[in-house]
Amino acid sequence: MMNDNSYNNQNHQDDTSNRPDYEVYSREYRPNGNQYNEYSYSYQSSENNQARPQKQKSGLGKAIAVIAAALVLALAIGVFGLFLAARMIFGTFEGYEGTQEDTKQPQETEVDTNFFGETQPPKETQKIPSDQEIFFGSEDDTKIQISDSTGVMTKGVVGDENLTIADVCALVSDSVVEITTSETSWSGIVYSSGAGSGVIINENGIILTNNHVIQGATYITVRLTNGKKYDAMLVATDAASDIAIIKIQPDEKLTVATFGNSDKLIVGEEVIAIGNPLGVLGGTVTNGIISALEREVTIDNEKMVLLQHSAAVSPGNSGGALFNMKGELVGIVNSKSSSSAAEGIGFAIPASTVLKVYNDLVNYGYVKGRPDSGLTFELLARREGYFFYQYYVAIANSRYTDELKSNDIIVSIDGKQPGSVEEAEAILSNYEIGDKVTIVVSRGDGNHTVTLTIREYTPAQ
Repeated sequence: MMNDNSYNNQNHQDDTSNRPDYEVYSREYRPNGNQYNEYSYSYQSSENNQARPQKQKSGLGKAIAVIAAALVLALAIGVFGLFLAARMIFGTFEGYEGTQEDTKQPQETEVDTNFFGETQPPKETQKIPSDQEIFFGSEDDTKIQISDSTGVMTKGVVGDENLTIADVCALVSDSVVEITTSETSWSGIVYSSGAGSGVIINENGIILTNNHVIQGATYITVRLTNGKKYDAMLVATDAASDIAIIKIQPDEKLTVATFGNSDKLIVGEEVIAIGNPLGVLGGTVTNGIISALEREVTIDNEKMVLLQHSAAVSPGNSGGALFNMKGELVGIVNSKSSSSAAEGIGFAIPASTVLKVYNDLVNYGYVKGRPDSGLTFELLARREGYFFYQYYVAIANSRYTDELKSNDIIVSIDGKQPGSVEEAEAILSNYEIGDKVTIVVSRGDGNHTVTLTIREYTPAQ
C-alpha cells in the first residue's frame, strides 16, 4: 500500500507532465485523523519554469480611480450639508397650508375610568343652540360707545388724529372676531356650514355681524383674537338690512369697537377692513379708500344703500369691520363685487344704518318705519299643452286685504307686468308708507283691480 507522501508525489509528477500554459487550481486532501483538510495551490506554466508576470495597473488608472472616489465623497458631504442646513432654516417655518402646530407631539388627554378601571369615552361639551331665547338683563347689556370725532383727543386712543394703520390695528383688532356656524342634518348629524366675522360692541358680549353669516345656523361659535372660543346665541336679526345681533357669555374683559359718524365720511378718505377672509385667516387687515357714498346695490333681492370701498375683502370678511383712520367703526363689511372683471370693489353697511337697525331691534324687536305691502309672491305653473307649462307670478299671501287671494295671477302692478317674483318685489320696494298701488290680478272669473295702501311693517302677531 502506498503511503500518503508517495501517493502525493506521484500524482504531482503526473499532473505536471501535461500542464497547460495557464494557471491551474487543484485540491488535495491530507488525512487528519478521521477527517480531511482541504487546501488549494496553483501550478505555473512548465515551458520556461518562470512565474508568469502579473498585470499591473497603470498610473493613469489609479489617478482616475482616486479622483472618482474623491468626487463621490465630496458630493455626499455636500448633500448631507444641504440637508442639515434646510432642517435648520425651514424646520419651524409657518406656511399657509400648515403651521408649527402640525409638528407638535400629541399631548396626553385625560381619560375617565369607571369603578372597574374600564375606559369611558370623553364627555362632549354641551353646545348652546343659537336660537335659545334670551333677554337683555339691563341697560348695561345694550350700552355701546359712539364717537362724533369732535374735540381734542389724547394721542394713542380711538378718535386721535394722525394715527397710522399700525396704530389703528393695535387699538381695534381685538374687537373683531371670527364666527363659524354649523347646522344639523335631517339625521341629526352636526356639520360645519359657514364662516364669517363679527364686531364686539358691548363689554357684556354683544356682537354685530351679517344676517347671511348666521342664517339657518343651528350653532354659532365665536373665536376671539386670543384664541378663546365661546358659543353664541342669536338675539335678533333683520334680513332687509343684513344685520344680526348675537351674544356670548365672556369670562374676560372684551375690547369694544367705538362707532364713528359715517355721515361725515368723504370720498377718498382712507379706511381699513379687518376680518376673517376665506374663513381661515382671522385678523387679516387690508386698507383702501372710500370709493363712493350712498351706493344703491341690490343683494339677494334686497335693495340697500351702502358704502363702496377699495379695501380687499373676500368671502369670510362678511360681518367684519370697516374702520376710519381714527380707529372708529364706520361700517360693517357685507359684500364684494362677484364679477371676475372687478377689482377692489367692496361694500359696507354705513355705521349710521347699523345704529338705527341695532336700536330698533333692541327696543322694538323689528326695524320701524319700513314700508310693507303685506304681499308675498310665488311662481304658479299652469299647463298650456300636453307637454308644456306656463309660469306666472301669483299671490302667495295677502296680509292687509282680502281682495287679493292666494293663486291670483299678477297682471300688472301700477301698469308694470312683472316677469318674476324678484321683479314684483322690486316694483313694490319703490313705494313709501301711505302710498297707494293699483294691482290687477287674473282669477278664474276674470280680471280684478285692487287698490292697495302701503303700510309700516310690523311683525306678525
